[in-house]
Amino acid sequence: FTSGTTGAPKGATLTHANIVNNGNFVTSAIKLTVDDRLCIPVPLYHCFGMSMGTMGCVSKGATMVFPGEGFDAGATLK
Repeated sequence: FTSGTTGAPKGATLTHANIVNNGNFVTSAIKLTVDDRLCIPVPLYHCFGMSMGTMGCVSKGATMVFPGEGFDAGATLK
């Protein structure tokens, strides 16, 4: 579904090619490589979790990190 920022949320169909290419293009823009690790703290049904997280990492060979329930973003940033 869309976010609903300009109206009611609407269902938006994405093709498999769209999702894979979205991840590939975004991770190319941030220069993600096989040597990188990407923390994915959101659910896989979230746009970041699916497109950039899993598909982006798979397309670049980067490592996916799925934090556990005890993940503390503030402590990680320190």
